[in-house]
Amino acid sequence: MDKNNAKIMREADRFLKRTKEYKARREEGCVENYTIEIVLKKSNVVKNNNLPKVVVAAACEDMELTLHPCEGSVFSNVVPYSLDDDFLRALERGYEIVNISMWGHHFIWHELSTQEVEPTSHPKGMQMYLGYCKRNGITIEKLRASCEYEGADIMPLYDGKTKPTPSDRKHCGDVCR
Repeated sequence: MDKNNAKIMREADRFLKRTKEYKARREEGCVENYTIEIVLKKSNVVKNNNLPKVVVAAACEDMELTLHPCEGSVFSNVVPYSLDDDFLRALERGYEIVNISMWGHHFIWHELSTQEVEPTSHPKGMQMYLGYCKRNGITIEKLRASCEYEGADIMPLYDGKTKPTPSDRKHCGDVCR
């Protein structure tokens, strides 16, 4: 992971741990707490601390948060995180993947593999994500080994035409945590 993405991850983690939701779970002595699942950045929009605009999806059991660390905002998701509207559309609108946990990949693969007709209403975003998986070694075997993924292999949906983002070119050999 390049230095800028590592800095974004540190800032996102610090911001998450300062949220009232995270603190409440810790104070209650809960075994599980929120973890960062997906981090996206928009490099051409620089915010405070000289960081790009960042969106973070965090989850804990069946609860979800969307964080905007640079703006200092936190949203508890009443409606579950939407693969199409929250993730794939963001990729189509110029956001780049900073990091996705293996459980985040599990969620995305499951959602894409269980669609009945069309996998998504954002095919370009889906191709961008699948290209990221290809370049970073995210495979069905890796998902099965790391988080007991039992769904279908979605890599056959990849058309191979999507170009890497500048962020991907900097850390192509880096595999998500």
